[in-house]
Amino acid sequence: MISNLYFWIFPAAVFTAAAFSNFSFMILRKKSEKNFGSISVVWIFLNLSIAFIFFIGSVFFVNWKDLTWDWSYISFFLVFLIAFYFGFIFKLIVGIPLLFSLTVIIMFFTMYFSDWNPVPTNGEVAQYRILSTSDRLIKAELYGIKKEPLFVEGSGNSINLKFSTLKTNSVLFFIKPDLYYKWFQASYKTDFFENIVNFLTEKTFFLSKENYSVVINKNTILYLYRIIFSPDNKKIIIEK
Repeated sequence: MISNLYFWIFPAAVFTAAAFSNFSFMILRKKSEKNFGSISVVWIFLNLSIAFIFFIGSVFFVNWKDLTWDWSYISFFLVFLIAFYFGFIFKLIVGIPLLFSLTVIIMFFTMYFSDWNPVPTNGEVAQYRILSTSDRLIKAELYGIKKEPLFVEGSGNSINLKFSTLKTNSVLFFIKPDLYYKWFQASYKTDFFENIVNFLTEKTFFLSKENYSVVINKNTILYLYRIIFSPDNKKIIIEK
């Protein structure tokens, strides 16, 4: 997360907005208020210094050689600069709702992604063993990365699973930009939070979601099989 340039741009925008709001208050205050001007100047330069520190900090933590420049970085900075400027000026009308909304958004995505696993470089997204088979039922043990094992079963000769991937954009500065995955039973029904994410993947550019179907057939009992996500992110490979 710390290597995400947006992670450094965000606080820089906030402290720059704080400096601008201090400057605005200094201009609007009556001249009769003693010592206010000098105090405001101190806060202005303090906030600008902190903002500059975050800009400089990105040089040491962000790999600029592999970074592709995009105007979205400027847009991101300006959007939060303007938003927090008015947030500091109009604390009750804009500031508190803005802070509350941002907190809710960060908490929502942080909790939502706690169940998702980043796709490893080798593409191996799970391992499974067939525990038992019969004419009517097959049971298996699915191993992931975070929550393991996951016991699954299916009627007949196979188990149908749903494999979903979710790719995050760097604009979500509080989440490491990566490709994540999660396993579901085929009968899984989306809940309210899942519907929100599905809506965002369809209507926005900072989330991209794909669904895949995986079938586990009757194989050797207790033998460990690997489920690999192909490098082109288009198919699932099952191998011993």
